[in-house]
Parts: sequence; structure tokens; C-alpha cells
Amino acid sequence: MLAADPPYYLIPWRYGAIAWIEEEPADPDVFIARLDWVLDRVFSFWELDPVAPHPRWAEAPTWSEWMGPERLYLTEIRDHTDRSTWSTWKLPAPSWEGVSLWPLVVAVYPDGESMRRLTGRNVEGWFSYSWAGLPGRRRLLDELPAVLAVHLTSSERVLAHELTHWLTFQYLFLEEGRIDRTPTVLLEGMAELCEELFPREDTDRLAGSGGRWGSTLLDIAARTCLTLDLPWPAEYVLGESFVGYLISQLGFDGFWAMLPAWAESGDELVDLYEPGWRHSLGLPPLCGTSTDAPE
Repeated sequence: MLAADPPYYLIPWRYGAIAWIEEEPADPDVFIARLDWVLDRVFSFWELDPVAPHPRWAEAPTWSEWMGPERLYLTEIRDHTDRSTWSTWKLPAPSWEGVSLWPLVVAVYPDGESMRRLTGRNVEGWFSYSWAGLPGRRRLLDELPAVLAVHLTSSERVLAHELTHWLTFQYLFLEEGRIDRTPTVLLEGMAELCEELFPREDTDRLAGSGGRWGSTLLDIAARTCLTLDLPWPAEYVLGESFVGYLISQLGFDGFWAMLPAWAESGDELVDLYEPGWRHSLGLPPLCGTSTDAPE
């Protein structure tokens, strides 16, 4: 059983809002500055122009102020000072290339232990576009399209991973793509690749030419065909390598231009690019030709 719904401390953020879970940190500006710094680096890594904040994002506008034509979303959050009352926010929408986007709420838990206790999920962070990643979400939130959940001490790698998911979600939204039908091996591969912007704190993890997963990459690739439905950790291990290969062949512009097509033509694109990717690893180009890793 999960813990009772905690209080929320909501503050405006340039791309939506930040919800401090259970308690406000002693120095919230430290985390916000780190989050913004990582996000700027994520956009730079993917060679994309950054999302533009709404010009009035810092004003924490009320519902009545934002009845305009732009895409805006109502977020209902119970007032943390009196759990029997409600307060209502209208989140001002950021924009990308002049088009309004879905705002993002970053749920920040005090630490990893509280995050696991309150959510029942043994993870360091996650991004959701279909449900709100906050405890008590069905009672506390309405029409909230995107939530990124982390904790106050989440590493830069975790932040970069989850922010890449949000960036991908927004890009596909603009291009009328289907993130729910985009292969997980691509989505997780993109997020894993972007993690490599930052050093890994745990030096005992495998590392090497395969990035985060090191020699595990060749072991798994030698005995695993690249499909659109891979088990963990193959979708992360192979995904990071495969996305890196696609970018090396297509460039960033070509990779982004092709991304929406994966939702409809994933099988055909795997057949097209898997032989070259396997060859780049020193493996037979046809999956299943050999179960031995290269020497």
C-alpha cells in the first residue's frame, strides 16, 4: 500500500511548473538552475533550438487570465495548507518554432527513498505523457498532459534521460507523430545516448565503446535480433547503439526527419538499417547468422 497523498508546493517554471513533493527544499533555486542547465545541454546535444517559455510564465496566472486562443491546460492542485480546499492554476504554454506546446510539470521528491515510498516504483525517474506521475493523481490533477518525476538528488544523467523523453514527445507532437507507437528501442536509445553528456558516478558499471553498457552491448547484440519489442535491458543496450548508428548515417537533421515514420514503418526501417548497424559492431549483418561475439 502506498503512503497517503503528500502535500504539494507548486511554483512556476519556465516550461510549466515544478511540484515539490512533501516539502520545499531549503534552496530550491539550486535544483532549478541544475535542471535548466541540463535541459539547455540536451537541446544543444540534439542540435535543436530550445523551447521558448511563455513571456508571462513567472506570473502564476489564474484561470480567468488565460481564456485566449493558445493551447493552455488547467491543473487543479489541492492547497497544501488546507487539504480540504483546492486551488487552480492555468499553466501558460511554452512554444517551439512559434507553435504552443503542452506544458510540463516536474515532480520533485525529496530523495530516492521517498520517491519509492510514495509511488511504489523502484526507479530514479520517469517521464509520462499519458498519466500524471504524482501520488493521488486522479484526485489532484486534471488534464495534465506531461509529467517528469525525479528526486532532488537525481543525477544529471537521469535528468538528461527523462528530459530527452519530453523533448521527443514535444517534437512528435509538432510533427503529428505517434509517440505511443514509436518503438521503445528508439525512445530509450535516444535517452540513453543523451546520458553520455555527463559522467557516470558509479564507476563499477560497465563502460567502454558501447557507452553505458560497455561489453554487454556485443554480448546482447550477438544473440538478439533487433525488433520493436525488446525486453529489458536489451531495449536500452541495443537502443543506445542503434540510435548512435542512425545518427552517424543520417545526421541529426535526417534522424529527426525520419523519427515520425517509425510509428508506421518500424519493421521496414529495422530491416533497412539493422544489417549496417550489426556490421558496424563487427557482427554478421544478418541477425542469427552467428551466436558468437566478435573476437
